[in-house]
Amino acid sequence: AVRLLDVDNQYWATSQYEQLTVLIESSRRDSDQLGRARALADRGGVENLLKAIERVESIPENSPLFATARRTLVELWEEFWVLGLDALDDGDGDTALEVARNLPPGLEYQSKAQDLRELALAVTRAQDGGIADLEAAIIQVQALPSSRPLYEKAQRLSRYWQLEVQDVQRLQLA
Repeated sequence: AVRLLDVDNQYWATSQYEQLTVLIESSRRDSDQLGRARALADRGGVENLLKAIERVESIPENSPLFATARRTLVELWEEFWVLGLDALDDGDGDTALEVARNLPPGLEYQSKAQDLRELALAVTRAQDGGIADLEAAIIQVQALPSSRPLYEKAQRLSRYWQLEVQDVQRLQLA
């Protein structure tokens, strides 16, 4: 950009130089936003991922890094989704429910969010550990149709809780 100032052409030396300078500053600012978003996402957790997504979404469409921002946004939403699934696996119904509430409203995540919400509620209910709670959670996850995105996970949870019911019954007999 600095070399443009040495050009004999006044147009190139002034307006093109200014345009190029603005473009470079904008790219640096947006690159910084992407870097900060990635750092937040790397810390993990619902709040950090949502803040990272917000930063990436703030990059304007006219930015030279807009395409990179869109790809990063897709990656961050996928990380957010996986965070919800991991929370289910860890028995953390509250985190899974928070992820379900914050998934974007588009078609891609709509059914996933509904399933995640149902399974999170069932996990929360099953955490009480009583036979009635476990059986209610089993009924809730078994109601998920086989065409749903989290059907297999629901079946695994159901089998796990059925074993827990058997264990609780054995303990009560002992």
